Amino acid sequence: MDQKPAIIFAQRQFPGFFLKGASQQNRYDAKVDWHGSPGQLVFRINGGSPSYARGNGTGATFTLTMSDFPAGLTPSTVTVTPVSASGLEGDPWIDKVFVFPFPDWLERSLGPDGAKVSFENGEIVTTLGFDFPTPHLAAEGPIDIPSFIPLLGGKFGLTETYASLEGRIHSTGLGEISISGATGFAALGQGMSGKIEGTGSFRLGPPGGLVFAGGSASLTLEGTLLQADRTSRCNRHGDRVQLAMPFDL
Repeated sequence: MDQKPAIIFAQRQFPGFFLKGASQQNRYDAKVDWHGSPGQLVFRINGGSPSYARGNGTGATFTLTMSDFPAGLTPSTVTVTPVSASGLEGDPWIDKVFVFPFPDWLERSLGPDGAKVSFENGEIVTTLGFDFPTPHLAAEGPIDIPSFIPLLGGKFGLTETYASLEGRIHSTGLGEISISGATGFAALGQGMSGKIEGTGSFRLGPPGGLVFAGGSASLTLEGTLLQADRTSRCNRHGDRVQLAMPFDL
């Protein structure tokens, strides 16, 4: 009596977790005991149409494209069934593949080119980059008040104000983020300028998908503003006013 073929083990080229937008091919290498002449592997994603991989003396290799997996907080199921040369089916081997959507705040912030996916050092990396808001606040700078208006004549209002976010999320489940930005205010012939800097980290994995794990940011202000016969100074003696804060989402 013929024995059923058995998958001894199978492994992906890229283990871990993924974000939507990945289109790389992920190779599976399976070691199979055919109990006779090599047959084939039949594999399906979420019970869909079957695909086939011809067996060899030690097993079989097949490739799945990451864009074939729907994004969601629950995993897709890859079912692989060995079939012997005589047509006898073995027990299926099952793999769970997580392809997570972007969280809502990130989905709304990313532009058409805000996320790029690449292969680096044996893992899949999603690189993020965008400015907020778009367009920048006061992109044209402060308004000009006519010089004949007492006290207020000259530049008045916000200078260009924005924050830039850059991040990298790895299929290993780890990620990092950095924030930089600028702001300022001009009035009364003087002005203040500010910059924001920050770093943080992501986690990628079940059950929540892409989660911001926390970080810290600092806002530095420099400048001088005059009002009538009073002086309100920031950086009066060359010092900086710096506000540091933790942040979380």
